[in-house]
Amino acid sequence: GRGVMRELLGRYLERDPRELCFEAGAWGKPALARSRHVEAGGDAEEGLRFNLSHSGGLMLVAVSTEREVGVDVEERRSRAMDPERTVAVARRGLGVYVGRRLERLAPEHREEELLGAWTAHEAALKCAGVGIGNGSGRERDSVKSTWTAALGLGPEAFGAVAAAGEQEPELRCWEWRASAASRGGGRTLE
Repeated sequence: GRGVMRELLGRYLERDPRELCFEAGAWGKPALARSRHVEAGGDAEEGLRFNLSHSGGLMLVAVSTEREVGVDVEERRSRAMDPERTVAVARRGLGVYVGRRLERLAPEHREEELLGAWTAHEAALKCAGVGIGNGSGRERDSVKSTWTAALGLGPEAFGAVAAAGEQEPELRCWEWRASAASRGGGRTLE
């Protein structure tokens, strides 16, 4: 995933992907290292923000030139989660309100609702640059002013994107697949 991310960012910046340098924020969110490129006389790339998530064979990437972004993707497990455990996970990870909402649903719909809520929550946390359960108290506050949306990835995967601020951003979505000629190592965008 990191290699693909590097290639995509290189294309956005019209630079050799191997020249890109990265740094991590306080909670580990990756960012482009700004000082090295600017000191070398290059154009400032402070406006480029990105985030990456992967699950199984899926990878989801968000890139923005205007504000912080976050994404999360989860593949549905081959074996369904126990409906009661689903409610417990929701309460522990997403709060009592979400747990109650799941409890009111028919058992066969709980896992789908949990995965949708989980990906939206995690995308918002990643957008803010904080981690789940970091214990700082920033977790709840950071998602209040974040726009989030579910992404339609089919019946076997759940995804969400988040952007800093409450205003809805313009979204452009592309599907990336390795071409048959590049599956041996290199990758191309289709």
